[in-house]
Formats: sequence, C-alpha cells, structure tokens
Amino acid sequence: HGRILSIGRFVMSGGGVLLRGQTLRRLADDGHLQHCLREHVNGTWCWRHLDWVLADCLREVGIEAKGHEAFQQFLKKCKTCCYEWAVSCHAVKEKALQQSMLVDHRPFDTSNLHAAWAKPCVDTQYQWYQSKESICL
Repeated sequence: HGRILSIGRFVMSGGGVLLRGQTLRRLADDGHLQHCLREHVNGTWCWRHLDWVLADCLREVGIEAKGHEAFQQFLKKCKTCCYEWAVSCHAVKEKALQQSMLVDHRPFDTSNLHAAWAKPCVDTQYQWYQSKESICL
C-alpha cells in the first residue's frame, strides 16, 4: 500500500514490503545501508516513521516505491480489502479473525500467482493519494 506525501512516494510498511535480495546486498555492500541507519538513529531522519526512512534510503540510490494491490494496509478502514489473493493484510491482531481469514484464503489456487500478476502497478495507474485501500486501475 503506497502513498505520496511531502517526503515523496513510500510504501506503508505495515502491509508488507517486498525487496529483492540483490537490492539489499547492494545497499549493504556499498555501505549505504549503514548510512541510512546513521541518518535514522542520529541524523535528519531520526523522527521519521520507518516506512519513510526506508523510502528515503532507497530513493537515494534511485529506487522508487511501487504499488501493488496484494499489499493492504488499513483493514480497519476497508473491511473488504483483504482479497483472497492478497499477500499481506494489516493489521489483524485478533486471533479469531486471523483464523477465519486463513480458512477463507485456504481454497485460493496459488497457481494464479504468476510473473505477470507479481509485477507492480504502473505508476500512473496506481492510486497514490488514496489512503483507504491499495488500488491499481
């Protein structure tokens, strides 16, 4: 679930963030991950939310946030947003709701999760200014 605010585009990380291992290794190997940690702990990002810090860190190396409907952030705002093919639904703290969601999602045929489905939404089609639900037109 992504948004655009004054800090730029970012992924609200409560619903999940998917990063390639290669990207993380590159950030770690060139010392950029340590730079981001220092900025968050002792620098200009010290009062920012985790998802803003992650966006800032990635943006500095040319990686922009992408949206995808499979990651849903605010189930309290949208009770019907946790589709059967959703990868992540946030926040589900009640044990009974977690169990009922598992039952509801169990019959889903995961063979429908193919490479084309996994591609992020085209930026111009993703609803970046919408806070209730992660939507790709």
